[in-house]
Amino acid sequence: MKLLTVTVSLLISTAFLHAQNDTLWISSYYTTHVIFPTDIVYADLSNSTIIAAKVVDQDKNILAIRANGEFAGSASISALERNGAMHTYVVRYDDSPESLVIDMRTEMPGDTDDKFVVGFSMLDAIRQKRRIYHVGEISHGISVFCENVFVHADNTYIVLSLKNSSSIGYDIQDASFVLESRKRSRRTVSYDRPLFPRSRYGSLSSASGESSKAVYAFEKLTLADDQELKVYLYEEGGARNIAIAIEAKVINRAILK
Repeated sequence: MKLLTVTVSLLISTAFLHAQNDTLWISSYYTTHVIFPTDIVYADLSNSTIIAAKVVDQDKNILAIRANGEFAGSASISALERNGAMHTYVVRYDDSPESLVIDMRTEMPGDTDDKFVVGFSMLDAIRQKRRIYHVGEISHGISVFCENVFVHADNTYIVLSLKNSSSIGYDIQDASFVLESRKRSRRTVSYDRPLFPRSRYGSLSSASGESSKAVYAFEKLTLADDQELKVYLYEEGGARNIAIAIEAKVINRAILK
C-alpha cells in the first residue's frame, strides 16, 4: 500500500490544527475505513511494519487501515485534513473489530456541543431542493452548477452538482474555492484569498453519462459587494478545467434554514 505524504512544511504552516485522540481497533483479516469530512493531505504511521494504510483513490477523504499481522501493544496513526484538522489515533489489534467504518463526518468524540454537528448533517444539506439555476458553466461536455446556498447555525452550505455528458470519465481531487475581487485594474491591487471548507460530503467525480453532487460547509461566510467566490475544478490527468463564479449577493442572501 502506498501512503499519501506531503512535505513537513505543510504541517508547520497550518496554524489552525485541531488535535483529536481516539483508539482504532484493526485486524489483519478485515480493512478498517475512516471517513473524514475533507480530503486527507498527510498521513503518518508510527510503525509501518505492523500496520499499513492508504488514502482511497476514488475518495481522498477515506483512509483504509489494516494490520500486517497480529501484534501486541499499540501503535499510532495520524492524519491531517485539508481543512487543517489533525487526528491522531492509538491503534490496537483485534481479530474481529466491532466497527469497520468510522465516519468522522457524524461521529466527532469530544465535540458533541458543536452546533455544526448537532441537529443537522451534511446529508440534510445535500437533500435540499435546488433553488439556484443561473450559476454554472458548461464546457467540454461537463456541466457544473451551484444548485443551492443556504445558512444553518452560522455555517454556509454550498451545493454543487456535475453532469458528465462526455464519452470519458471526469475525475477531480476536489473543488477549490478562492475569494476574488470583481474589480481589477492596473491602478488597484486585488488580493485573492483561498477558502477552505470546514467539511465536505459527496464527490464531484463522475463516470461518463453520470451525475454527481457534493456539499461544502463554510463557517460564517460573507462577501463584500465587489467580491465573488470562484469555484475551480481541475481534472486529474486531463485539461478539462472548469470555473464558476458565485456573486456576493447569492452568498449574502443565502436561504436561512
